[in-house]
Amino acid sequence: LGAALGATLAVDEVKAAAHGPGGCFPAHFDTTATTGRVVTAILYLSEAWAPGDGGELRVYPPGGGAPVDVAPRRNALVVFSSTSVLHRTLPLVRGLRTAVSFWFSSTEPIARLETPRRHLVKLAHANDYAQSFRDAFPADDALAKALAGDAAANAAAEAALDDAGRAELERLRRRR
Repeated sequence: LGAALGATLAVDEVKAAAHGPGGCFPAHFDTTATTGRVVTAILYLSEAWAPGDGGELRVYPPGGGAPVDVAPRRNALVVFSSTSVLHRTLPLVRGLRTAVSFWFSSTEPIARLETPRRHLVKLAHANDYAQSFRDAFPADDALAKALAGDAAANAAAEAALDDAGRAELERLRRRR
Protein backbone atom coordinates (compact mmCIF):
# COMPACT_ATOMS: atom_id res chain seq x y z
CA LEU A 1 0.00 0.00 0.00
CA GLY A 2 2.81 2.38 0.87
CA ALA A 3 4.48 1.70 -2.48
CA ALA A 4 1.23 2.43 -4.31
CA LEU A 5 0.97 5.73 -2.47
CA GLY A 6 4.64 6.53 -3.01
CA ALA A 7 5.29 6.80 0.72
CA THR A 8 6.55 4.92 3.71
CA LEU A 9 3.66 4.04 6.00
CA ALA A 10 4.00 3.30 9.69
CA VAL A 11 1.37 1.88 12.02
CA ASP A 12 0.20 4.82 14.10
CA GLU A 13 -2.32 2.98 16.27
CA VAL A 14 -4.21 -0.33 16.48
CA LYS A 15 -7.48 -0.73 18.35
CA ALA A 16 -9.56 -3.85 18.96
CA ALA A 17 -13.21 -3.24 19.75
CA ALA A 18 -16.33 -5.24 20.53
CA HIS A 19 -19.73 -3.56 20.65
CA GLY A 20 -23.10 -4.95 21.61
CA PRO A 21 -26.57 -3.66 20.78
CA GLY A 22 -26.71 0.13 20.66
CA GLY A 23 -22.97 0.45 20.05
CA CYS A 24 -22.03 3.00 17.39
CA PHE A 25 -19.62 5.85 16.58
CA PRO A 26 -20.57 9.36 15.49
CA ALA A 27 -19.43 10.79 12.15
CA HIS A 28 -15.80 11.84 12.03
CA PHE A 29 -12.57 11.98 10.05
CA ASP A 30 -9.66 9.85 11.32
CA THR A 31 -6.99 12.51 11.16
CA THR A 32 -6.25 16.00 12.30
CA ALA A 33 -3.48 18.40 11.39
CA THR A 34 -1.35 16.87 14.17
CA THR A 35 -1.80 13.09 13.75
CA GLY A 36 -0.32 12.53 10.31
CA ARG A 37 -2.70 9.63 9.71
CA VAL A 38 -3.28 8.99 6.03
CA VAL A 39 -4.83 5.50 5.79
CA THR A 40 -7.44 3.72 7.90
CA ALA A 41 -8.03 -0.04 7.72
CA ILE A 42 -10.79 -1.92 9.54
CA LEU A 43 -10.82 -5.72 9.74
CA TYR A 44 -14.18 -7.15 10.81
CA LEU A 45 -14.09 -10.26 13.02
CA SER A 46 -17.76 -10.83 13.94
CA GLU A 47 -18.73 -14.50 13.81
CA ALA A 48 -22.16 -13.86 12.35
CA TRP A 49 -23.81 -10.85 10.81
CA ALA A 50 -27.07 -10.62 8.88
CA PRO A 51 -28.92 -7.74 7.23
CA GLY A 52 -30.91 -5.94 9.89
CA ASP A 53 -28.25 -6.48 12.59
CA GLY A 54 -26.96 -2.91 12.16
CA GLY A 55 -23.41 -1.86 12.91
CA GLU A 56 -22.56 -0.99 9.30
CA LEU A 57 -19.77 1.42 8.49
CA ARG A 58 -21.34 4.42 6.73
CA VAL A 59 -18.92 6.18 4.40
CA TYR A 60 -19.63 9.61 2.91
CA PRO A 61 -17.86 9.81 -0.47
CA PRO A 62 -15.60 12.89 -0.52
CA GLY A 63 -16.67 13.66 -4.09
CA GLY A 64 -20.35 13.62 -3.19
CA GLY A 65 -23.03 11.04 -3.68
CA ALA A 66 -25.15 9.00 -1.35
CA PRO A 67 -23.51 7.48 1.71
CA VAL A 68 -22.30 3.91 1.28
CA ASP A 69 -23.01 1.36 4.02
CA VAL A 70 -20.47 -1.44 4.44
CA ALA A 71 -21.60 -4.58 6.26
CA PRO A 72 -19.31 -5.73 9.10
CA ARG A 73 -18.96 -9.25 7.72
CA ARG A 74 -16.25 -11.55 9.09
CA ASN A 75 -12.86 -11.14 7.38
CA ALA A 76 -13.97 -8.06 5.43
CA LEU A 77 -11.18 -5.51 5.23
CA VAL A 78 -12.13 -1.90 4.52
CA VAL A 79 -9.36 0.56 3.62
CA PHE A 80 -9.92 4.29 3.09
CA SER A 81 -8.30 7.71 3.31
CA SER A 82 -7.99 8.98 6.88
CA THR A 83 -7.74 12.54 5.60
CA SER A 84 -10.74 12.82 3.31
CA VAL A 85 -13.39 10.22 4.20
CA LEU A 86 -16.08 11.22 6.67
CA HIS A 87 -17.55 8.06 8.22
CA ARG A 88 -19.55 6.68 11.13
CA THR A 89 -20.71 3.35 12.52
CA LEU A 90 -24.46 2.83 12.56
CA PRO A 91 -26.07 1.54 15.77
CA LEU A 92 -25.87 -2.21 16.26
CA VAL A 93 -29.34 -3.71 16.65
CA ARG A 94 -28.38 -7.24 17.69
CA GLY A 95 -25.37 -9.45 18.00
CA LEU A 96 -21.77 -8.45 18.57
CA ARG A 97 -19.70 -6.26 16.25
CA THR A 98 -16.00 -7.04 16.62
CA ALA A 99 -13.25 -5.36 14.64
CA VAL A 100 -9.63 -4.32 14.67
CA SER A 101 -8.85 -0.84 13.34
CA PHE A 102 -5.44 0.17 12.06
CA TRP A 103 -4.32 3.72 11.41
CA PHE A 104 -1.25 4.35 9.29
CA SER A 105 0.75 7.57 9.22
CA SER A 106 3.36 8.90 6.87
CA THR A 107 6.11 11.45 7.29
CA GLU A 108 5.84 12.26 3.57
CA PRO A 109 3.12 14.72 2.59
CA ILE A 110 1.20 12.21 0.45
CA ALA A 111 -2.21 13.67 1.19
CA ARG A 112 -2.66 17.13 2.49
CA LEU A 113 -5.47 17.84 4.87
CA GLU A 114 -8.11 19.35 2.61
CA THR A 115 -9.93 21.33 5.29
CA PRO A 116 -12.27 23.27 2.95
CA ARG A 117 -13.36 20.04 1.22
CA ARG A 118 -13.87 18.30 4.56
CA HIS A 119 -16.12 21.16 5.70
CA LEU A 120 -18.16 20.93 2.50
CA VAL A 121 -18.66 17.17 2.91
CA LYS A 122 -19.73 17.70 6.53
CA LEU A 123 -22.13 20.50 5.51
CA ALA A 124 -23.61 18.38 2.73
CA HIS A 125 -24.42 15.63 5.26
CA ALA A 126 -25.17 17.89 8.25
CA ASN A 127 -28.45 16.19 9.20
CA ASP A 128 -26.93 12.70 9.22
CA TYR A 129 -23.86 14.07 11.00
CA ALA A 130 -26.07 15.43 13.80
CA GLN A 131 -28.09 12.20 13.90
CA SER A 132 -24.90 10.20 14.37
CA PHE A 133 -24.26 12.09 17.62
CA ARG A 134 -27.86 11.53 18.77
CA ASP A 135 -27.34 7.81 18.12
CA ALA A 136 -24.04 7.67 20.00
CA PHE A 137 -24.71 9.78 23.10
CA PRO A 138 -27.45 10.09 25.71
CA ALA A 139 -30.00 12.82 25.10
CA ASP A 140 -29.02 15.39 27.70
CA ASP A 141 -28.19 19.09 28.00
CA ALA A 142 -24.55 18.53 27.00
CA LEU A 143 -25.58 16.87 23.73
CA ALA A 144 -28.19 19.54 23.01
CA LYS A 145 -25.62 22.26 23.61
CA ALA A 146 -23.02 20.52 21.41
CA LEU A 147 -25.52 20.02 18.57
CA ALA A 148 -26.69 23.64 18.81
CA GLY A 149 -23.07 24.80 18.67
CA ASP A 150 -22.41 22.56 15.67
CA ALA A 151 -25.53 23.87 13.87
CA ALA A 152 -24.43 27.46 14.51
CA ALA A 153 -20.91 26.71 13.26
CA ASN A 154 -22.37 25.06 10.14
CA ALA A 155 -24.60 28.07 9.46
CA ALA A 156 -21.65 30.43 9.85
CA ALA A 157 -19.44 28.27 7.62
CA GLU A 158 -22.11 28.09 4.94
CA ALA A 159 -22.72 31.85 5.10
CA ALA A 160 -18.97 32.46 4.67
CA LEU A 161 -18.72 30.40 1.47
CA ASP A 162 -17.81 32.24 -1.69
CA ASP A 163 -19.75 31.62 -4.91
CA ALA A 164 -17.54 28.68 -5.92
CA GLY A 165 -17.90 27.11 -2.45
CA ARG A 166 -21.69 27.50 -2.51
CA ALA A 167 -21.85 25.95 -5.98
CA GLU A 168 -19.73 23.00 -4.85
CA LEU A 169 -21.85 22.50 -1.73
CA GLU A 170 -25.02 22.46 -3.85
CA ARG A 171 -23.38 19.96 -6.21
CA LEU A 172 -22.54 17.70 -3.25
CA ARG A 173 -26.07 18.00 -1.85
CA ARG A 174 -27.65 17.11 -5.22
CA ARG A 175 -25.50 13.97 -5.47
CA ARG A 176 -26.62 12.64 -2.07
